[in-house]
Amino acid sequence: MESDIYDPPSLVGNKNLKPETITTYDAQLFYHDPNTYAAVTYFNSTIEDLIIYNPGVFPMSLMNSGENGSEHKFEGIEFEAKRFLSSRWHVIGSFMYQNNKADVGLSHSVVPENMGKLGTGYSWDGGSASIFYTYYGTPPIIDSAVVVNPKPSAVNLISMNVRLDTSELMGLKKGRSILTLRVENLLNEKINVPTFAYTGSPNSFPYGPGIMFFAGLLIQF
Repeated sequence: MESDIYDPPSLVGNKNLKPETITTYDAQLFYHDPNTYAAVTYFNSTIEDLIIYNPGVFPMSLMNSGENGSEHKFEGIEFEAKRFLSSRWHVIGSFMYQNNKADVGLSHSVVPENMGKLGTGYSWDGGSASIFYTYYGTPPIIDSAVVVNPKPSAVNLISMNVRLDTSELMGLKKGRSILTLRVENLLNEKINVPTFAYTGSPNSFPYGPGIMFFAGLLIQF
C-alpha cells in the first residue's frame, strides 16, 4: 500500500521503499512443573528502514528511515506465570515493562511503558467460566498539547467469558450444543489512543464503543 499512489494525491507512494527489518535479542529463565509455569524474559529489538512520512516533498510521500541512518530501539522485561490450583481451577498473569528510543527524525512509539494481565478460570463438566483484568499504562503523548480529543490515559479493562454445554436442554448428545457469553470492558472505560497526527489535527482518537456484550450458540447435528 505504501508504494501506491493515493487518490486524491495528498500522499504519494514510493515504489523504491525497502522492507522494514527487525533484529531481536532475548534471554529467558523459566520454571515448569505439572502445576506451575513461570518465566522472565529480557528482550532488545532494533527496527531499521522504518517506513515514515517524507514531508520534504510535495505532494507528501514516504521513505525509509535508513536514508538518514535512523533506527528505533525497544528494550524491556516481561514476567509471566500460570498456576493450577486444582485440576479445574487456574490463575494466570503477566507484566511487561518496556522503553523505546527513536533517533532524530522518527516519531516515538505510542506503546505504554507498563502493561499487565491477571485472570482466573474454572471449568466443570457442563462448561467453563473465566474473568481477566488487563492494564495498559499511560501512553506517551506525541504532541505537547491536545488539540481536539482528550489526553490518552491508563486503561483498566475487565472481560468475562462463560461457556455452557446446553446439549441436554436441546435434546442432543453431550457436546453438541454450546452457548457462549462474553462481556468486554466491564467497567465501561473511555479509551483514547494517541496518534501521529500533525499539528492542527486531533492527537488522539476514541477506541472502542464502551462496554460490549456478545453471545453465540453452536449446534452440531
